[in-house]
Order: sequence, then C-alpha cells, then structure tokens
Amino acid sequence: MPVMIWEKIIAVICILLGLYEFYASYQAFKDITKHGSKHTSPFFAFADFYGYFFGGLLIVMAIQLLTGVLD
Repeated sequence: MPVMIWEKIIAVICILLGLYEFYASYQAFKDITKHGSKHTSPFFAFADFYGYFFGGLLIVMAIQLLTGVLD
C-alpha cells in the first residue's frame, strides 16, 4: 500500500505545480500588458497559452491520479 500513498503525494504536488503555472502565466500576462512595447516577442501569446495549457494538464492528470482513473 505505500505506492498508493506516493501516488496521492505526487498528485497533490502536481496540483500545486499546476496552480503555480496558472499564477505564473497570469503574472507574465499582466507584466507584458503593462510593460510591453514594440520589442516584445510576438510569440509571447503562444508561450502564455501553453503556460495555461500545461497548468491545466497537470491539474487534470493529478485529479485522474487521485481518483484512480489511470489504474
């Protein structure tokens, strides 16, 4: 049964990482909209989108790990 405990711990860590990814993407978006100029990379929209995407993916996978869907 120790494996089950590690799965739960890893799932909680993944949820925390996903929430941090959402927070970091939001902070980057606020920073760019406030301080962005013509020298800002046009690829920032992709980076911001994938920040939210991977944050959501981490959270969804962690919830699946917690509920046992991946067993």
